[in-house]
Amino acid sequence: MLYNVLYGDGKRGRAIEVFKMRGENIRRVIVLMDIRSSEGIVVFPEDFPAGDHKFL
Repeated sequence: MLYNVLYGDGKRGRAIEVFKMRGENIRRVIVLMDIRSSEGIVVFPEDFPAGDHKFL
C-alpha cells in the first residue's frame, strides 16, 4: 500500500507498506520511499516516518 505522509511542519513525503510476499517472512512496517525519474521506486527499509505526521 502506498501512503502520502503529511508532517506537522507542512512537508510531505511518501511511504510504502508491504503486506505479503510469497514464501518470505517480512516485517509489517511502513517505511519511507521516493519515486525518482532515473531509478523508479526507491524504498528506504530502515527509515520510518518520524515526529508529528499523519497518513493521507
